[in-house]
Amino acid sequence: MYSTSLKGLKRNLVLAPFKAERLALHTLRDQRAHHGELLQAYLDLRLVANPGPLEAADQVLTAHGAVMDLGLESSRDAVADAVNSVVARQREFTDVCRDDLWYRPKSWQPYRRGWLAAWRWRRRQRAT
Repeated sequence: MYSTSLKGLKRNLVLAPFKAERLALHTLRDQRAHHGELLQAYLDLRLVANPGPLEAADQVLTAHGAVMDLGLESSRDAVADAVNSVVARQREFTDVCRDDLWYRPKSWQPYRRGWLAAWRWRRRQRAT
């Protein structure tokens, strides 16, 4: 922002680059579409997710909301911290979903006949 003097009055003058308004409108439109897609994915996840991935998704959505709440007066460090928080939460969400989707029988679950036969076959294959 630059200040200039017009007839003894000091006024703020904002110099905008060429086509900046059009670029800003397209960027905001795209950002709104992506935000809507994120919310739709979250609502779909609420329908079918286990508690672990759902809690991790809540944290991602909260971190994303913190980025959206930053104002234009925010410092670069604040913006970088908020974006890094979103990235970290997304990684945690991915890890939780991997653990949730990877089926490992628990100690209390009975083994099925097919599993036992496959285990014996693999054991015989390794021995030869």
